[in-house]
Amino acid sequence: MSDTPSMASMHRAPLGFVDRIVALTSWAVGSAVFLTIGWNAMAPNDPLGAVSVLSRTSGLAMVLQAAGLAAACAAVATILAGRKLIDVGTFAVAVGLSLVSLRGSTVSSMLQQSAAVGGASERALAAMFAVEAMAWFAVMVVALVASAVIMTWVFAKPRSAAKSAQEHSPPECSGELPAGLDVPWFSSLCFGEAGRRGTIPLEGLKHATLCAGVGLVAVSALSASLTARSIEHGQVCFIIIASVLIASYVAHRVVPVRSAWWSIVGVALMAVAAYLWASVRPPVASLPPLVPSSHFLRILPIQFISVGIATAIVAAWYNLVPEPEDRPAG
Repeated sequence: MSDTPSMASMHRAPLGFVDRIVALTSWAVGSAVFLTIGWNAMAPNDPLGAVSVLSRTSGLAMVLQAAGLAAACAAVATILAGRKLIDVGTFAVAVGLSLVSLRGSTVSSMLQQSAAVGGASERALAAMFAVEAMAWFAVMVVALVASAVIMTWVFAKPRSAAKSAQEHSPPECSGELPAGLDVPWFSSLCFGEAGRRGTIPLEGLKHATLCAGVGLVAVSALSASLTARSIEHGQVCFIIIASVLIASYVAHRVVPVRSAWWSIVGVALMAVAAYLWASVRPPVASLPPLVPSSHFLRILPIQFISVGIATAIVAAWYNLVPEPEDRPAG
C-alpha cells in the first residue's frame, strides 16, 4: 500500500515496566473471568467432554453468554491497558477462550462419539465445526467492537475544539488502527472520521486470503507427522500458533495492512476452509482409532479461532509499525 509507512524509518517504542505489568494484569483479569464465570457458561454437559457448542444442551445460549463476557472483558482490559497497547482487549478475550478450551477434553471425545457411525459421521462433524467456527468468530467480533468503542470514546483525542463534539480522532496510544476501526463500511458508519482511515478493502481481502492460504499449508505441513499420534492440547495449540505466525508474517510483507483485522479475518477463513475440506475428504480406513482422516479435525473450533486470533494480534504487534501521530486523514 502506498500510504503504509516504511519499516526502515519507524519503530514501535517498547512498553515500560509499569505498562507491561498493567497489560499482564488486564490479561489476567480476562483469563480469570473466563475460567470462572465463563467456565460455568461453557463447560460441556459431560465432565470428560470437549468445550464445544455441540457439547452443550443449548449451544446458542452458550455462544450468547460467551459474547456478553467477551464484551465485558474486552472493555475492562482496554480501559486498563488500551492506551499503550492496541487491541489488548481483543487479545485478552482470545486468551480467556483459549484457556477455557484447555479445561475440557480434546476433540478425541467427539470423534469417539462418531466412530461407531463411520466416515460419514466424521464428515458431518467437520461441517458442524465449520458453522461453530463462525459462531466463535462472531464472539471475537463482539470483543473487537467493544475494544474499538472504548478506544474511540474513552481514549479519544479531539482534533480541534470545533469538532470535539462531533468526531474523535484515533486513539493516541499508537499510529496503527485498532482492528475494530478497520472493518470496511461498519467502522466509518459507527465511528465516523476515526473509522475512515482503514485499509483499502480490496487490499485487506488480498491479505486475508493470503493469510488463510499460507496458514492452511502450514497446518498441513506441521501435522503431517502426527497421523499415528494421539491428540493433545499442547500439540494442537503449537500447530495453530506456528501456522498463524508464518501466515501473518508472509501476509504482512506481501500485502501490508493497517490493523490486525485482516489477519483475524484470515484466521476465520482458514478455520472455515479447513473444516469444509475435512467435510468432503474421503475417510481413511487404515488410521488408528480416534485419529481423524483430516488433520484439520484434530483442532476444536474454539481453539482454532481463539488461539489463532490471539496469535494474529501478537503478529500484528510485531509486523505493524506506528504512523506519525500528525498523519492527515485519508
